[in-house]
Amino acid sequence: MLDCPHGNSIPDDVAVRLPVSQAGSGRHKCGVCAYAEGRGFPAASEAVEDCDHGNAAPASVLAGLPDYQGQPTRHLCVVCAFAEGRDGASSATSDSAKAPSGVGQPTGEGSTGRRSGRGYQASVEVRQAVESLAMGRARARLEEDGWTVTDVSARESYDYHCERGSAELRVEVKGTQSDGRQVVLTRNEVAHARDQFPHIALYVLSHVEVSEEAGQAEASGGEERLLEPWRVDDGSLEPSQYSYTLPLEDHA
Repeated sequence: MLDCPHGNSIPDDVAVRLPVSQAGSGRHKCGVCAYAEGRGFPAASEAVEDCDHGNAAPASVLAGLPDYQGQPTRHLCVVCAFAEGRDGASSATSDSAKAPSGVGQPTGEGSTGRRSGRGYQASVEVRQAVESLAMGRARARLEEDGWTVTDVSARESYDYHCERGSAELRVEVKGTQSDGRQVVLTRNEVAHARDQFPHIALYVLSHVEVSEEAGQAEASGGEERLLEPWRVDDGSLEPSQYSYTLPLEDHA
């Protein structure tokens, strides 16, 4: 079980299959609390908010969720989390319910599919290990380049805010076990990248290796690529959530 600071929990297998979403009133809200609200919520008769994955949740519930972007549930769809909780509460197999069609987190956003291109993450622990390695390697690379780096991932739709003299740079970090040609971007991440160009960069750590022993995941290795500045439209966007194909050449 995964706990949040608000006293709620969500089964590991449920958290693993939740898709990414930073849209609507559920943006930056606690997915663990959304799951807990769903488990205790009666059949909704009030206005609901839909997500891109075919689920719905009462708008008042989403608005009342506490803000939380801690790992490993950062950026997960709270509407789907609510639906999982509600559906699970009405099922005798709530903690092992079959994932809805199309729900699952493609490789990227710290995810850890073992196949090239878009795969599916193996476990929450593996996802955390890959994301932690990517964040650490990205910080080291940025500091080597002379940036003063601040982690803003808990409150913003990007990961690092960097300053170097009068210059500023916003950095999105992605870690994956795949070849890194595709990474998942949320709608807000795409909009933010377009709005902030040229003061925006994308760091991707691909081919990360993970070993698991006694329930502990250790990530190592990886090949890094930094697009600075990052022109998001130089790559290809597929509206599945967003699957981003990096450009063949870096643009200065």
